[in-house]
Amino acid sequence: MPLSPIARAQRLTVAALLATATVAIPAHAQTTEIIALTGDISPDANGSFSTFDAPVLNEAGQVAFSSFLTNTRFRDDRGIFLGDRVALTQVVRENQSDPSGEFSFSDFRPVPTLNDIGQSAFFGFVSGPAGTRGGIFRGDGSDLTQLARTGQDAPDANGFFVNIRSLAFNEAGQTAFQGRLFNTAGGRSDDYGIFRGNGSSLTRIAREGEAAPDANGSFSEFDEVVALNDAGQAAFRATLNNTDGGTSDDTGIFRGDGSTLTQIARTGQSAPDANGSFSNFGSGVSLNDAGQAAFVGELTGTTGGGSDNAGIFLGDGSTLTQIIRTGQAAPDANGSFSNFDSPSLNDAGQVAFVGFFIGTAGGFGDDSGLFRSDGSILTQIAREGQAAPDANGFFSEFTGGVALNNAGQAAFLGDLTGTVGGSSDDLGLYLFDDGLGLIQIAREGDPFLGSTITELSFAPGFSVQDEGSGFNDLGQVAYQFTLADGRSGIALYTIPEPASLTLLALGVAALTRRSRVDPESD
Repeated sequence: MPLSPIARAQRLTVAALLATATVAIPAHAQTTEIIALTGDISPDANGSFSTFDAPVLNEAGQVAFSSFLTNTRFRDDRGIFLGDRVALTQVVRENQSDPSGEFSFSDFRPVPTLNDIGQSAFFGFVSGPAGTRGGIFRGDGSDLTQLARTGQDAPDANGFFVNIRSLAFNEAGQTAFQGRLFNTAGGRSDDYGIFRGNGSSLTRIAREGEAAPDANGSFSEFDEVVALNDAGQAAFRATLNNTDGGTSDDTGIFRGDGSTLTQIARTGQSAPDANGSFSNFGSGVSLNDAGQAAFVGELTGTTGGGSDNAGIFLGDGSTLTQIIRTGQAAPDANGSFSNFDSPSLNDAGQVAFVGFFIGTAGGFGDDSGLFRSDGSILTQIAREGQAAPDANGFFSEFTGGVALNNAGQAAFLGDLTGTVGGSSDDLGLYLFDDGLGLIQIAREGDPFLGSTITELSFAPGFSVQDEGSGFNDLGQVAYQFTLADGRSGIALYTIPEPASLTLLALGVAALTRRSRVDPESD
């Protein structure tokens, strides 16, 4: 586990310690470290980093990211890399042979995933004499494993994969995905499914044509978004045919592990408070290690009609809890909820989400926000119209969603309006903590590394759990930045200690290039 800022500071020499005096250290200046930067040489010395996509982060403080490179040899200018404060490792590179040795990698999807033991799963395309195929692979810098690939036979030998969508990953190194198959026994009636792979075998979670858990209908379609927990359980939204109620009970949220399928919620089922029944579900399902799934549900037959006909719900197959409901008042009583998006769930059963309002004092100026709830306590993370922590402008949108860790802390990108620099400083990256409030991590227009930040990107991971997030339980945030001088990089922020730091922390930046950096200096 990474040392805290204070623990690292205590490793300075006795002479340095004696020369210090207690002061408050600016949090941003002392808690941001550079993992990779434009111009850095790649780990294999074949080229240098040019641009980066949004990174993901694990509990060990390791960061995985996709990058383009310059001055490389031949058709190998993109790769996926793993880094920490000490070193960078190449996970995979274009033109590298795939695990079968029959193909070579030709491209990658931008954002990989990363578990706590340093394994990164990613979607890659491979090319060879048989053409181009896509698949999910797992690597740690030394071993590279195929988890699933188009052209591969289904686990029941009924057809082979022609398309693989979604990528969920867990601590056991397993992936879950939606797959489309060809040459199946039932043709179009059994050519989709939800599957899980571990590198040695594939497991069927659910298949088109398979009976629902309650035997009321059979699966006919699966959403692309699949969630996976560390127990190997996958959660997903699916539609069914030949149900007793026709279109009134033909959609549900389900969880499976390869042996047991569980129904979490179903259209036609009553809401937990008996006010209406489910009529549809959102496609984004979040799953925690306790087997609880969080999802957006639409309802019909409610007492308020269109004013209370949607909510976010949490279920495990036996208990269903209402987290938030349209018509419910905002925590500050300014308006009532009218819609929800992007639920993110942690292992404590807390859900963070984007909420929209009607009847607010500011109209369109304060009609959305980020919130956290466990079904009883509702907390405002940030609200449209709220002043930014540095008082430069007001929040206007939260289009990227929100990441939530197991401590209940949240990280997000926020759009701003009314800023001093207009479009040059209207986006920021923020962290919310119950005790510390809102902390500004980075901001467009901020001085950084001798230049100015012009772009920021961050992976919230709400659809692929924490293995696809740039936020961890240590309060660390990994993000991508672009500077006015053309450089780009990957940065790692650590939430400051609640106590004041000492001047000895100022000396850490001089110890090594990859230790602490002061964004106000070159």
